[in-house]
Amino acid sequence: MLEQLWEWAKEKLTRDELKHKLLLAKYLGGRTTWHDAAEGKYPEVLDVLWEWGKEKLTTEELSKKLLLAKDDKHDIPAASQ
Repeated sequence: MLEQLWEWAKEKLTRDELKHKLLLAKYLGGRTTWHDAAEGKYPEVLDVLWEWGKEKLTTEELSKKLLLAKDDKHDIPAASQ
């Protein structure tokens, strides 16, 4: 299902839209899909998101917006949640 979503999104969205509406999108207190996959213990989803991120994000975006990301609600680095 994730692969089908990704293929559809690549066809329909610009690179910028892929980044901001899919990979880096925040909702409910600044949380991302990455937060949910990590907290829900879904390593297979994290692997897929990571591969997509490497494909569409710069090294700086991967570092600052994913690895060092904070949710807006708790202001805690995502890696330590």
